[in-house]
Amino acid sequence: MNQRVLVRDVNDTGDALTRPRFFRDLIQLTKPMILLTCLIMTGAGLWMSPVIPSIATVLLAMVGTGLAVGGANALNMYWERDVDRLMQRTRKRPLPG
Repeated sequence: MNQRVLVRDVNDTGDALTRPRFFRDLIQLTKPMILLTCLIMTGAGLWMSPVIPSIATVLLAMVGTGLAVGGANALNMYWERDVDRLMQRTRKRPLPG
């Protein structure tokens, strides 16, 4: 039976990942500073709107933007993992190369 592992369960030294490390890696996948910048720009766009948006509109726009940007950043790290492992700056990203 061929099973694919969706989450890496050991780190580079072969030790099992701890729960805080696992969640830290998940957060790092979303590139929080890029995500924050996009959320600020979304908020600014909503603020400059000629009509006052409802709380539901603001909430849905912010959650939707956060999910789209975080998912795109994680997908980018997945696609670039082979190159990232070769570069000094990106070598320690959470996805193994």
